[in-house]
Amino acid sequence: MEELLRYITYLLQGSRVPPHLQVSVALLVAEEIAEEVARRIPTPKPPTSKVDVFREVKLPEIIDVPGSGVLDELTVMSRSGDYGVSIYVGGRLMLIGSFKDLMELSEYVNWISAVENNGRYVLVVRDVGFQGGISIRFFNLLKQVTLDTVIIKVRTW
Repeated sequence: MEELLRYITYLLQGSRVPPHLQVSVALLVAEEIAEEVARRIPTPKPPTSKVDVFREVKLPEIIDVPGSGVLDELTVMSRSGDYGVSIYVGGRLMLIGSFKDLMELSEYVNWISAVENNGRYVLVVRDVGFQGGISIRFFNLLKQVTLDTVIIKVRTW
């Protein structure tokens, strides 16, 4: 701010602006500079929300989301827990485990929920921020598994 005031003072010193109008002229010049600076600042894109639903997903399967954003929710429903999941954020491994591993882990963290109820296996992963993309990989363990439904909700920007 001080540099701006010095620059405006420098401009006004050599001008023929009467002293009683110099403050008004300085304000006008400062407004013009501020408007020009504001025009040069890129406006951020609003986040884009997207929900994808996949049915009868044969493993192995990879779901990639490029860019930056938040994995709001990943929901996986299956009739078998004999599969594993790995999540890579920005190319780095963030999470890997079998459904059973994630079921145990879900007792200790609030962003994973994995339950088995009457032969239905449901995995939910929430609120995973990412930059440089996110990759969700599903893989078989002992036998071929088909996931009934995979729902992924992401916000990207």
